[in-house]
Amino acid sequence: MRPTVAEQLAGTCLALERVVSPEIEGTPAAEVLRGLVKNLRMLETSWAAILPFLHWDVAETATLLGRAREAAPAPLGARIAEALDEAPVDPLDVVAVDVRSDGLRALLSEVVVAIDPTSPEHGAIAAHFDERARRYPMRMVPDVPKAGG
Repeated sequence: MRPTVAEQLAGTCLALERVVSPEIEGTPAAEVLRGLVKNLRMLETSWAAILPFLHWDVAETATLLGRAREAAPAPLGARIAEALDEAPVDPLDVVAVDVRSDGLRALLSEVVVAIDPTSPEHGAIAAHFDERARRYPMRMVPDVPKAGG
């Protein structure tokens, strides 16, 4: 379908840059507008990668939770088992997949502080958090400060 999400975001940026920006140039609002346009451009190029990223994250996190369940304190292990037994969410519902990812990641965050830090499971969880941060598709690159500003 046209326009696509990316095309709509690109068009919004173009309108902001060509119509709004010249009207506010030299004001504090111009810096705010530049930041907003930059954020919209990031969304334009990365929004389509979110759902595949979330599916990867859910699968990897569930695997790690399954591995670490026995090493976790019993009440936490029971919560992990319950979470892993939940019915799958609609794989095309990005909000539902995001909620699932958040819930599993919250459990994993509890596990990593509750298990032996020298265990292989702890190392695997730490490695996953690093990999997750590296793969996250929605990345903003900060502006370089202007000289004298």
